[in-house]
Amino acid sequence: MRKRNGKWFCEVKLKGVRKGQTFKSKAFASQWANKIETDIFNGTYQDNNELVKMSVGELLELYFDHSKHKTEYPLRLQSECNKILNHPISKIKLGFLTGRHIAQYRDELLGELKKSTVRKSLGLLQKAIDIGRKELGIPLTHNPVMLVSKPREDDSRDRTLEDNEWLSLLQACETSSIYYLKELVIFARETMCRRSEMLRMTRFDVNFEKGTLHLPKTKNGSPRTVGLSPRAMEVLKSLPMGVDGKFFPTPHVSPKNVGNAISKAFTRACIKAGIDNFRFHDVRHMSASDYAMQGWTVSELSAQGGWKSLSQLKRYTQIKGEHLAQKMRGENV
Repeated sequence: MRKRNGKWFCEVKLKGVRKGQTFKSKAFASQWANKIETDIFNGTYQDNNELVKMSVGELLELYFDHSKHKTEYPLRLQSECNKILNHPISKIKLGFLTGRHIAQYRDELLGELKKSTVRKSLGLLQKAIDIGRKELGIPLTHNPVMLVSKPREDDSRDRTLEDNEWLSLLQACETSSIYYLKELVIFARETMCRRSEMLRMTRFDVNFEKGTLHLPKTKNGSPRTVGLSPRAMEVLKSLPMGVDGKFFPTPHVSPKNVGNAISKAFTRACIKAGIDNFRFHDVRHMSASDYAMQGWTVSELSAQGGWKSLSQLKRYTQIKGEHLAQKMRGENV
């Protein structure tokens, strides 16, 4: 500690830490030095200078390198990180990042993207900061994303097909370059399974005697066993299995792009059938609605479809007004 230019400069050198600061009085300098030394001895010292040096973008890059080996979809994670990296918020230093910056980022995205997409982007940023604090040694004392309200997801899909549209779609799928596209679509509606779950399933996962399918790897990370309808089992029995035991083997594309190949083939089939605004994932919505109108309970729907919360399930089930009218009249539905 030394006096210069009428002020007191204090520097602490201890256990590899070197920290200096200037104060108006010697008493304040002494108090600061005692606190720094205590934090170093207790292992709670944090150098906030690192926050001034590191930007949001640099933290995201560290997060991606840390998490890419833990996710099943590293390319998707990289794409989601790049969207934030291409925004001006990535240039802000962590030491100056506040809830105001996050709110401004949210509002700008809401002018361009769906609410669900904005929630995912904010969720990724929040997770990156949390991992940075807990596992990467970034000396952040709080997560500013948690201070900002996230948009509510009210843009759920409610597109379903009428019977004639469904038949036209299946006819168009029969001529697809992916030979099993029709069977894949039928199986999706019969089981509520996700596309990735169906493409991954093998003959070892199916028990034809019990009529069940075990899905060891799912989107939410929780394995589940689902029931198979008679038609779903007929579909599986009609398909030639690949050498790896898969019912729906990878087409002649990279395994990383098989999902895109299926989606593009499905889009072409929809165009051929004259169907607008319908995606492959909407078949899962239709399946959930079908079984809900057949009288399945919430617990049964959640177990079959793999939804962990009621809010997620509600976004997938669309009960038609005609069905409710029949119920009101006491008719069998």
